[in-house]
Amino acid sequence: MLIFDETGRAWPLGKEIAAGGEGKVYRLLDSTEYCAKLYHKLPIPALKQDKLRALRSLPASARQSAAIPVSLGFATSGDPAPHSVILPLVKGHDIYELYNPQGRQAHFRGATFEFLVAAAKNVAAAFHSLHEHGIIVGDVNEQNIKVRTDATVSIIDCDSFQFEHAGRLYTSDVGTPLWTPPELQGLSVHGLARTKNHDAFGLAQLVFLLLFAGRYPYAGRPLTNTPLSPEEAIQRHAFAYATAGSAPLLGPPPGAPPFESIPPKLRELFIQAFAAGSAGPVERPGAGAWIEALQDLADNLTLCPGSHFHVHWTGAPSCPWCSVMRAVKVDLFPGIAGRVEENNIGTQENSVLAKRLLDLTLHPLELVEPSTFAVTSFIANRPTQKSQPSFRSAAKQFLVSVATLFTNRPAGESQPSVLSAAMQLLGFSVTKETRGNALTKELEKLEERLFQFSNRSEELNLAHRAQCSPLLQKASDLAARLRDIPAMREEALKQLRVKHMEAAMDKFLERFLIRRIKIPGIGEARLAALLSAGITTAADVREEAVKNVAWFGAATAAKLLEWRRQCEAQFKFDASAPLPDPLRSRINELVRTNLAALVAKGKSIEFEFNQLTAAYSKDFGKLQQEFESAIKERAAVQAELSKKS
Repeated sequence: MLIFDETGRAWPLGKEIAAGGEGKVYRLLDSTEYCAKLYHKLPIPALKQDKLRALRSLPASARQSAAIPVSLGFATSGDPAPHSVILPLVKGHDIYELYNPQGRQAHFRGATFEFLVAAAKNVAAAFHSLHEHGIIVGDVNEQNIKVRTDATVSIIDCDSFQFEHAGRLYTSDVGTPLWTPPELQGLSVHGLARTKNHDAFGLAQLVFLLLFAGRYPYAGRPLTNTPLSPEEAIQRHAFAYATAGSAPLLGPPPGAPPFESIPPKLRELFIQAFAAGSAGPVERPGAGAWIEALQDLADNLTLCPGSHFHVHWTGAPSCPWCSVMRAVKVDLFPGIAGRVEENNIGTQENSVLAKRLLDLTLHPLELVEPSTFAVTSFIANRPTQKSQPSFRSAAKQFLVSVATLFTNRPAGESQPSVLSAAMQLLGFSVTKETRGNALTKELEKLEERLFQFSNRSEELNLAHRAQCSPLLQKASDLAARLRDIPAMREEALKQLRVKHMEAAMDKFLERFLIRRIKIPGIGEARLAALLSAGITTAADVREEAVKNVAWFGAATAAKLLEWRRQCEAQFKFDASAPLPDPLRSRINELVRTNLAALVAKGKSIEFEFNQLTAAYSKDFGKLQQEFESAIKERAAVQAELSKKS
């Protein structure tokens, strides 16, 4: 299937990589940088089309942290009605997978609290960049932000942004209750002009979830006889960690990191963002305030003596992650050495190579005209009438000598007439008009030659892209495999056909994320309460743990426990013996062997890409020299023509 951009270029669609309520997202086979989103509902409403066209005209500086469309997409070339958009291809995982413990172990294995702080700062920086360009995110939520393995982020679903273009305000007409500020709870946001302060509420929640490893700020332990849902808590400004005020409604849930585990400045910012009156006149902290406070936290981190993976603020009373372990028996940051089998598997060199592979990027070169100074210098130093053949110049010099001879002859002879006749016989009676015609023809040839440079440049770029695109795809896939040591270990386990029952069962149940399933009676509010209590997968669903969740009735708890039993029923165990030490060593050997092969392949890809890039740069350099020479020649001819006229 083909999709056509606004220039009429055809792009073949690749595999589907995402799907949502509005449409599906596909890779583009000829590109490692872009993808296409095809909308379900067609034709796209006129207002939506206008907004998409306005979006893709936003400046490049607004695109640094957001996947803003670069072109509308059409089913056929010349089709007036778009059916899709072409977007930057964003790599990474939903931010939820980072602050959720199971998601972090699966996709950001080995990430410590330092990594989460860096990601939080990058989220704030993304909001700051958009706000600087007058863009309001509007529909802030955990599914619209992607985090890469270097902690950088990109905001997606940009067609819901609010911004002004050509005097028209395009509003953000969607929202999620759990991410909606108190002053907008229960209101329709369709056509509503939102503000930076509205965005600041969602930003504060994202930062909190990252710093408190998935604990939701409005899901806590009831301090009154009236339990609150998260939506009700938002409306009543019941921030679960602000217990110092009068008659607090909620307290931190069991097993939550202490509020004192972060610096006072950050605590003040959270209270300012979530407290009553945050809608005004005292506004919530902006992105800049979060960037500054998070940088200060990043500069003041330390290691826990009990675990090299327990990074925390140096001013904390004690290690907050050890505190959580004592309370709920869960290590939120086990690192990559949590099991004997994984010790010493993977090195910093592998991680660096993976990053280099991901950083391989096509940089199309463009022809650059020489500077005015270079052109002027060329004209000044260029020999006059360079286009005359050299033999004619010599002949002319000979006639000058003859003229001198005639001048020295006795008086009375008609030297001028003889000289004139001789010059005419040799064809040197070159008039001003004849020279002008020759220059005009030369200029036409130069213009035609310059016109061809654009085609030659594009041919070089396309040829380089065709050579490198397959390599870049291989590099991306290989980098993911280099970083996925758990997948290598799983493959080794399959090769040896041995599993430990308890470990296998736990791993199996951890695949069933509560965030991604639908259970009758468990909506967004109850879901937030479960996540804040550390119940994130089927493996965490145990009777005692569910009973401790606030405002969970017996009927709802029974549904959740039944869901776990259904998950367990799908598990099949094919090994009864414990994993012996020799087999553990064998698994390590297999992983190391596979890793070494991947490293060798990665270096080969990197070398080949660099060779292709060097050859491309060399060829383009030659073309650039030819181009500059032609530009200078044209300028010289134009200058000479202007003198003749």
